[in-house]
Amino acid sequence: MVRTRRLSLPALQALAVMLEDPSAQYWGLAIAKRIHVPTGTIYPLLHRLEERGWLESAIEEQDPAEVTRPPRRLYRLTPLGVVHAREQVAEARRGLTPALGTAGAL
Repeated sequence: MVRTRRLSLPALQALAVMLEDPSAQYWGLAIAKRIHVPTGTIYPLLHRLEERGWLESAIEEQDPAEVTRPPRRLYRLTPLGVVHAREQVAEARRGLTPALGTAGAL
């Protein structure tokens, strides 16, 4: 098995959120708010995960007359991403101890 580079806590948290419904599309700002990180953290990490092939993204289709905001970039786990995300999140959860106080974060 090929070892992947260790992920940051925000990356693991974002993947854990996406694993709640692996087929859903996720908006970066919504993930950032869920895991309490700034957008300057979430968007670069989503981009890196997309470069690895773990995520795919697309601009949402919307009718400009119905919304008063720019279109969002939506992210979804790829089949490869689901496999690696499950492995990485499970490995991180096994390594957490109650003393860290972050067990609920993943």
